Amino acid sequence: MSGPAAELFRDGHWLLPCSAQYAALFRQRLRDEIAKLRSTGAKVVITTAAYSRYFLHGSDDPVKCENPLRREVAAATGAQLVDLFEYVCPRGQCRWEQNGVILRIDGLHYKGAGGRIVARWLIDQVDASAWRN
Repeated sequence: MSGPAAELFRDGHWLLPCSAQYAALFRQRLRDEIAKLRSTGAKVVITTAAYSRYFLHGSDDPVKCENPLRREVAAATGAQLVDLFEYVCPRGQCRWEQNGVILRIDGLHYKGAGGRIVARWLIDQVDASAWRN
């Protein structure tokens, strides 16, 4: 999953990620996507999002509002949740590097050596039983 949008245009008006309307739509759409994936036999793993840390990144509120929804839907549907937020931004303080390697060179995207570190960590978090039929 990607990080939340700053706003969502829906039915002729803008929804903010911390609004009740956005939350209801997000919950339903995420549940629908999980059900669609499961209907093909897929085991579903979703992540939380980390704060963006690029120049002029804006408010952290969309992530603060959407991550609890991701956790809620994962728990309600039985999808595995991998907490990328806590890995990259433990206790809300985002870190730039691991073992001297920059995780997000632009403060947003996991690329190059940093991307490989995060990808390995994500794969290691996935419940091994999710891959068995």
